[in-house]
Amino acid sequence: MMTESGGGDVPGDIENPPVVQPTDAAGANTSNNNNPNHDPYHRNQTHKKWKVVALSFFLVAVVVIAIALGVTLGNKDNDDNATTSSSQNTVVGGVTATDGSLSNGASNDVTTGSTSDGNTAGDDIEPSNTEGGNEEATDEITDSGTAVESDGPAVVQEEPSTEFLKPNGPLLSKVRMINPSITNGYPTCSVLEEDIRNALKHYANSIISSEMNYDSSWNCGHDPFDPEWGYGYEHLNGTDTPDYEYPGFEYDSEVKVDAAPEAAASFDASGSDGGNLAGARPIEDSYDTNNQVSDADEADIVKSNGKWVFAGYGDVLFAWNATDGTNGISITKMPYNDTSEENCTSPYYGGPFPEPIAVAVEETTAGGNADATDSATSSSSQGNGASGKKNRHGVKRHLNYRGRNNNNRQTMSIMPPCFDCPMPCYKPPKPRILSLLLEGDRLVAIVSEENYQPIPFDGPKSVPPIVSNWQKLVVRVYDISDVPSDGSPLTLLAEKSIKGEFNDARSFDETGILVTTSYLDTWQFATGLYRYNKEYCGLNATEYSKKASELAQNMTDEFATRLFEELELDDDCSNIFQISAMQSGSDEDSTDGNLLSNFVQISRFDMAADYSNQDIPMKRGGAFAPGYIRSIYSSQNSTFTFNSGYSYNPELGQWESSTFILGFDISGDPSPLAIAEIPGEPINQYAADLFDGHLRVATTKWHWWNDVSTTTNRIFVLKVPDETEGSKMNVAGFTKHLGKINESIFAVRYIGDKGYVVTFEQKDPFLVVDLSNYTDPHVVGELEIPGFSSYLHPIEIDGVQLMLGIGQHVNESDPWAGWDGVKISLFDITNSSNPIERTNFIDKNAYSNAQNDFKSFRYLAASQKLILPKSEYNYGAEGNFDGFVVYNITLDSITSSFEIQHASNDE
Repeated sequence: MMTESGGGDVPGDIENPPVVQPTDAAGANTSNNNNPNHDPYHRNQTHKKWKVVALSFFLVAVVVIAIALGVTLGNKDNDDNATTSSSQNTVVGGVTATDGSLSNGASNDVTTGSTSDGNTAGDDIEPSNTEGGNEEATDEITDSGTAVESDGPAVVQEEPSTEFLKPNGPLLSKVRMINPSITNGYPTCSVLEEDIRNALKHYANSIISSEMNYDSSWNCGHDPFDPEWGYGYEHLNGTDTPDYEYPGFEYDSEVKVDAAPEAAASFDASGSDGGNLAGARPIEDSYDTNNQVSDADEADIVKSNGKWVFAGYGDVLFAWNATDGTNGISITKMPYNDTSEENCTSPYYGGPFPEPIAVAVEETTAGGNADATDSATSSSSQGNGASGKKNRHGVKRHLNYRGRNNNNRQTMSIMPPCFDCPMPCYKPPKPRILSLLLEGDRLVAIVSEENYQPIPFDGPKSVPPIVSNWQKLVVRVYDISDVPSDGSPLTLLAEKSIKGEFNDARSFDETGILVTTSYLDTWQFATGLYRYNKEYCGLNATEYSKKASELAQNMTDEFATRLFEELELDDDCSNIFQISAMQSGSDEDSTDGNLLSNFVQISRFDMAADYSNQDIPMKRGGAFAPGYIRSIYSSQNSTFTFNSGYSYNPELGQWESSTFILGFDISGDPSPLAIAEIPGEPINQYAADLFDGHLRVATTKWHWWNDVSTTTNRIFVLKVPDETEGSKMNVAGFTKHLGKINESIFAVRYIGDKGYVVTFEQKDPFLVVDLSNYTDPHVVGELEIPGFSSYLHPIEIDGVQLMLGIGQHVNESDPWAGWDGVKISLFDITNSSNPIERTNFIDKNAYSNAQNDFKSFRYLAASQKLILPKSEYNYGAEGNFDGFVVYNITLDSITSSFEIQHASNDE
């Protein structure tokens, strides 16, 4: 029988209900218990009958207790929920009004539509179309697949009536939504630090508000990342022995760990015999990278100036004569700390490395089910001096299969960490050349290096960085005015290390532009706020909120200062977009509250500098991006990053995917230029193009809930503002839905005032879009063919304007059979209203990487040769291919000229 707890119950505490004293279920049988004539052990009753009667009484008692307990707890939960609902924290200006919340005596008069200073927060809102009055309409897709225009909600959602997110928790925070004012940057870095603090408090509020509704009592005090608890593990019972056992096995916590593999041997490139490609014409002088924009040279892993070819391969930079491969080669290896075991100072993270030992296990079996007794023999452990050692809790556990009847066998186990044993040395991976830039007599190599810093196992704990630095970029500038051919390296002029991961790079004459993303470890700030932490055990929602709020308040200043210092902004924050949420349509937070997950950085440097001190001076601009970068577009004076975000659709009552565009001015020091928002997502960098002061962007918007069509494809035309027009890129116009129902955009290419779009679901509509009138872009020509193109490349043969398309063929008779080979199409686009496919070539069962990596596409205009990588696998020893194919391109035919197969591993 349970008894009531001696006080301490909190009225209305939904997480700690009082212990309920159930009704004495035996009351139903008191007549039996109090009757002196009743004797359950009377000699006239059999022992068997007594068992039946006792069992019946027991079952009745259990049922009565269960019913009484359920009713009592149900009533109590209802009372608690009502009490909790009536006493929820009322947020007033970000401060809760209950006694259990934080209050610093301040108030925040943020309301919908206005701010505390009296200014209307919606002043920056502009209509979606400001040029020509292109009224918005929603396309309805008919059964025939044609798009018709009808009145409907605006495609571009209006901005909410306030520029700040609604307060979302107990801490005072003020976080803006994206709006044109964020391009103003920061007048001082202290203002940026204050914005970081506000963003951290907003993040804390999101966590606390969410955790208040989460009952963590079942796992209170357990870290979900503890390897001995949580998913795949069970709670230990205090003796370090698991509470469960797999059938036929005993648990063994000593897991075998393989030794670190040896570094791969360096390859020998001295055997290259060079030679010219068969059929190559001496008149061919096309060595440039396959660039999207003519004045922007894109970074690539292979570059050439017509005289030399430079190629990055792993951690080695090769250079050889472009016209005579037998003339020798230059080999430049990236620096690498190849630490020997004797000089090792970087052990594996986590401390001493356990080593396997042989363990003799003796089993006394009785039908294969008896417990096993194990002992380590001296012969199996003398070599490590670890005989008889137990694990860190003093308990031995081994993986013993009980189904075997062998009495003595040898197994391999793992010793616990041996603090006196030698440890293998940690060797980071070799550097990797990611991309190259080439201009004049300068070559820039962008190299990725692991920046692993081991934490001493027995030393003081170090604080991990917030700005992720486990991997860093190193920019190295080499002099190529005199390229050696005797195997010696290029001359290094300067280098610079940069935090972050590589996104892309461009060069405009002698100016280099580098785009990187640094990932920010805000988990350090957030982890202590989650309710599974033991300091919140036993607290109700209000008590938890107060305690977690105090912790967040105390952490904010120190964390914000550390983050700012690690960004290394050189005390110039004027070129940083103001922190904002990438969302529109509602001031309710559309994310998990973390606005500081990434920091995107644009770096500008002079490739032709003298580098007297061997350093590379860089000017930088940046932005905190809570989402991720979908693509990047760069032209001579501008770089645009396309960031993921959300827009609230009030008619549907749900959030939809949007793209937020941040424009950087790179004509001088990188700085904020303009912003824009458009529905949907661009497929890649070719979906955007800058022409005559207007940015054209093609997107696919997905709406899976629509039973008519799951996609809407459009091209948006945005006016890029000049110095007198503010900082918002307004939508000048946009197309109707492009393609048929359920089709999405697979390829885009712009030439002047025309756009060429490929959409696909089962067939390939090739569309020509007239963009000459910015307020009225529309389709003027369409061609429907089987398959699709994923890359479009404009060419000209004998004065005829053509478009080469690379993609996949789809069998018309069985479109659901899948893609069945590479398809090369040659489109005649001379007549925009009537595009035609002049010819095509289908390579069955083949795949080309050029469908995704557009820099591997190579067209030689003078020779009319197309070079593509190709892979073909036929699930057998014969007919497989991995290499390059050279095609002849004429106005009326595409034919395979010859193939170049890569050497196999055995060659």
